[in-house]
Amino acid sequence: MDPKSNREFKLKPHYLVAIILVIVIIGAAALVIYFSQRGEVVATVNGENIYKDQLYEAMFSAGGREMLDQLISKQLIIQEGRRQGIKVSDEEVEQELSNFTEELGAYFDQFLEQSGMTREQIKEELRVNLYAKKMATEQIKITDEDLKTYFKENQESFNIPEQIEARHILVETREEADEILSQLNEGKDFSALAKEHSLDTNNKETGGNLGLFSKGVMEPAFEEAAFSLPKGGISQPVETGHGFHIIEVLDHQPAREVSFEEVKEEVRQSKLEEMLPSQVQSILTSLWDSAEIDYR
Repeated sequence: MDPKSNREFKLKPHYLVAIILVIVIIGAAALVIYFSQRGEVVATVNGENIYKDQLYEAMFSAGGREMLDQLISKQLIIQEGRRQGIKVSDEEVEQELSNFTEELGAYFDQFLEQSGMTREQIKEELRVNLYAKKMATEQIKITDEDLKTYFKENQESFNIPEQIEARHILVETREEADEILSQLNEGKDFSALAKEHSLDTNNKETGGNLGLFSKGVMEPAFEEAAFSLPKGGISQPVETGHGFHIIEVLDHQPAREVSFEEVKEEVRQSKLEEMLPSQVQSILTSLWDSAEIDYR
């Protein structure tokens, strides 16, 4: 019942980096797992079987070298990480998976289905991803001048947009919403009514508080009503796909520009994330150049 649940799916740069690295590494691994029992029948044509090993051979002929090279890249990263003494703990992997699944939201199951991987297999690939990111991060050098230039070129993305803090009460019907609005007009406490009546289990225990949010996060009807209210204002019933909302605005903060010093560490992280993919590719190129690889 969260009014945020229909927001447009957008990944933060950190997770775009993770997905890029994971997809590069796991593509071949998923196929190897799939074809591990190659005697299985994958299709029957007029009573005659087509087996997994036949499909495997056909696919290997079409793109097998590329898949094999992806597996080699994965092994090279693991070997180099061990050689450098880089440690990746189980806790770090679990945190990466938690962040990854939270950012993907409902799309995570779709990601698993399309990749053919289990959660445990994804965790192992995220472990390799962490090795690669740690190696790359150690090699990337960013000066204050680099950060200032990056900030100047991307200042709009760091500025703080107009935000409001709001709370809401979600009910199923307009009649229920009208009744709650009537009670509010009589002086009843908003938080108490939210705890008693709201269907939004994500925040009813905190009195329906949604915290601070900017435009583009909530459903359009909810957003339009909320941002049109003054501080302390209470809306008429607002209909969305979840039901009917009564919204109260607790605070209204105008958009403002930020200084470089305010967001210096955020700028550093953003610049680092921008540089990671090319640095990982540079590491892989170097590892390939120095490796002894014997194709059989």
